[in-house]
Amino acid sequence: MVTRISVVLGCMFRLRKGRTSLQTAVCLLVTTAALSTATYAHDGNSDPDVIHACVSTGNGKVTLVGVNGSCANNENAVHWSIVGPQGATGPQGATGSQGEQGPQGATGAQGATGATGPQGATGAQGATGATGAQGPVGPTTIQVLSGSQSFAASGNFVVPGGVTAVLVDIWGGGGAGDSDCNGAPSGGGGGGYLRATVAVTPGQVIPVTVGAGGAKNFGCGSGGAGGNSSFGTFLFAGGGSGGLIPFHGGTPGVGGTVTGGVFSFVGFSGSEPAGGGSGSSVVYNGPFAPTYGQGGDGGGDASGQPGTAGFVIVRW
Repeated sequence: MVTRISVVLGCMFRLRKGRTSLQTAVCLLVTTAALSTATYAHDGNSDPDVIHACVSTGNGKVTLVGVNGSCANNENAVHWSIVGPQGATGPQGATGSQGEQGPQGATGAQGATGATGPQGATGAQGATGATGAQGPVGPTTIQVLSGSQSFAASGNFVVPGGVTAVLVDIWGGGGAGDSDCNGAPSGGGGGGYLRATVAVTPGQVIPVTVGAGGAKNFGCGSGGAGGNSSFGTFLFAGGGSGGLIPFHGGTPGVGGTVTGGVFSFVGFSGSEPAGGGSGSSVVYNGPFAPTYGQGGDGGGDASGQPGTAGFVIVRW
């Protein structure tokens, strides 16, 4: 191996020292002549990717031969690569300019929904909306009650100055119980009751009627009916009927009827022998309940009780 390399370097040295073209030509001519004096195969190496040459053992001349060439008996076959080994990687060059933007890729699948974030701050209050249409006028009401007038008997109510509405409670008279000589007495019916607000004008005169209680029968017979109560033509509370005497025992009186009112109740019918309560028994009860318009209890011979009179209260 050392001999082959020294021969090659010696040839290259002579060429690199600037020998004349004649000397170079002699080297080439010797090489050419060597090809014509070959006597043995070219060492069996026919690789086309290496350089094949024959080196004279006498004067060190190098003769290039082809892939299929041969060396003479006084020459040694040598070979070397056409391409040397790859050198070390050089430094990285400068970054080139950015290329044009490529086309947009297809949209990927939607990711999972993230967690709900914190609630944002309350926004500023919006402008006030337009005023809506005015609603219908409601029923007349009484704001403050500053006065009242009661009627235990019929009369007139004169509306005070500045008053445009009054609150009225009205009871019809209760019917009397019968006096049943056959031992089966029945009570009278209770008078009706109602309460209502009535629109009025100052100075207006309104007649008030208070129904009387049903009269007692001092013999053997039916009780008297209670009288009707009214407040002008606005309100009406009927009186209860008296206990009746038919051929076979007493019949209870029927409760009085009512007309108008925010709330109203007919009187209760009498029983055997008790009288019926007034319609206000639905609203008022207990020891302080009013006794207006109560039906009288029935009794035996001349012992049936009269009904209580009606009543009217006006407040403003």
